[in-house]
Amino acid sequence: MKLLTIGSKNSNKTVDPRIYQLIFQITFGILFAKRAEINFYHAAAVILTAIATQTVLDIKTKRKSTLSAANTACSLILLLRSDSLILMSLASFIAIGSKTIKLKEVHIFNPSNIAIVTTTTLFYPNYWVTPGRWGQEAIFIILVSFAGMLVTTTVTRWDLATIFIIGWGTVLITRAYILGDPIAIPFNELLNTSIFLFSFFMVTDPRTTPSSFKGKIIFSLLLLASCYFFRFYLFSPLYPFISLAIANSSTPFIALLTGEQRFDWAKIKNR
Repeated sequence: MKLLTIGSKNSNKTVDPRIYQLIFQITFGILFAKRAEINFYHAAAVILTAIATQTVLDIKTKRKSTLSAANTACSLILLLRSDSLILMSLASFIAIGSKTIKLKEVHIFNPSNIAIVTTTTLFYPNYWVTPGRWGQEAIFIILVSFAGMLVTTTVTRWDLATIFIIGWGTVLITRAYILGDPIAIPFNELLNTSIFLFSFFMVTDPRTTPSSFKGKIIFSLLLLASCYFFRFYLFSPLYPFISLAIANSSTPFIALLTGEQRFDWAKIKNR
């Protein structure tokens, strides 16, 4: 992943793209806190739990991953809901704890995504995913923010988000056409803020997705096929999150097939 260099050519200071992601998520959460029904006590509990859990893991691994933990916490704050502060803290613990599930020293699942799948599946109806109440302007902000991050950091997984949005849109529109449904139906489903947050800030996680072009194509096809199955055969409202968990689990095997190297944040200097 190429990073924006600050200062002279000889300077080693770089801007970690996770900083942009964290700034976006915090700003976005503040702007739409009321509409998205964000509970700030729950938000504080999620952040503190994530950082505390990550700190314990960092002592064992001798690595510093506070920035990643903060981003994971913010994703949960934006997308996951519960009436209980303790349950939200539990979700945060599960998210960071999932990093211990590794293959060749690389964690398999996107932490916030697997926490959403685990909690909403095992503890239903005590957890639920944020409904699409954000408004159309929220999607515009997401697109502009992602474009800015793309320009300044050259995010190497932008094509995965693009493939998913275009691919899923094509699936929805084609299905509507075959069934004779109004075109408004697929567009209403596609233009959902949660889907865009999912696409640009979960699907693009470099730690749990392939790095080669061939690997990205295989990953995207598996993700789209899973989404179709869980959306239209099992009618699960959690279809994107469950599908991403399945696709993430295939990443190590895709890496073996393509011979690619897994991404490692530790290679970024001056975190």
